[in-house]
Amino acid sequence: MGRLRGWPAPDKRDYLAQAEAPGAYYIGDPDEVAERIVHLHGYLRHMRHFLQMDIGGLPQEHFLESLTLLATEVKPRVERLLANRN
Repeated sequence: MGRLRGWPAPDKRDYLAQAEAPGAYYIGDPDEVAERIVHLHGYLRHMRHFLQMDIGGLPQEHFLESLTLLATEVKPRVERLLANRN
C-alpha cells in the first residue's frame, strides 16, 4: 500500500524507534508488554488499551499464540501491576 501511495519503505531505524518505549509498537515478552501498558496508564489513566495485530503476514498459529499470551499472561500482569500501584 505504501508503495502505491509513494511512501518510502520503512527502514530499521524507524522500526526500532517504534519498537522501544515510548514507541507505538508493543513488542516483547508478556512482562515487557505489560510494563509498557502500565507505564502509559500512568500518563493517561485509561481503562481500555486497544492493540492492533498484523494478521496479513503472520501464520495463523503465531497470531493465535500471541492473542492467547495477551489474554492469559499480559492482562493478568497489567491488572496485578495496577493493583500494586494503588
